[in-house]
Amino acid sequence: MKRIYFAIALSFILTSVSQAQFGQNKVNYKDFDWFYIQTRHFDIYFSKGAEKIAEFTAAASEDALNHIQKDINYQLNNRVTLIVYN
Repeated sequence: MKRIYFAIALSFILTSVSQAQFGQNKVNYKDFDWFYIQTRHFDIYFSKGAEKIAEFTAAASEDALNHIQKDINYQLNNRVTLIVYN
């Protein structure tokens, strides 16, 4: 009798877990037209409508890098890619 209750409980739990996970991690696809601007050290990618925030990101990232380079004597070896979303 205990085995029957265990089997019923186990099947209920497995069914509940499998149904609870359905659709929660669904990937939503949306096509983006990406644009980019380049600064001395950064490539900033952005989508349509984010031009101002991309320009701000370019200025702020170069300014921050200048402070970092001066304060801790650090130099970048490669370009850094930044992605800006609306």
